[in-house]
Amino acid sequence: MRHATSILTVLALAAPSLSAQTELSVCATTPNLGAIVRSISEGTPVSVQVFARPTQDPHFVRALPSFIRQLAEADLFVLVGLELESGWVP
Repeated sequence: MRHATSILTVLALAAPSLSAQTELSVCATTPNLGAIVRSISEGTPVSVQVFARPTQDPHFVRALPSFIRQLAEADLFVLVGLELESGWVP
């Protein structure tokens, strides 16, 4: 729940600074986190990129070069932490 509160706070702070045509770009490591971001961002234009597919074990996601580009362009990076992504997130 603490993570959802943190995400909501960041989205709330970013929303007033966004123009009507600008989307907040978010990268999430797991589908569950991507769903949380989409759910709590109602009313805020947001684009969510999720790295792990729903069928993948998040411990063993294959890092792709496209992740680097997406992260470089992202406004927010949401991850589980606790070393879940330690094998593929620097």
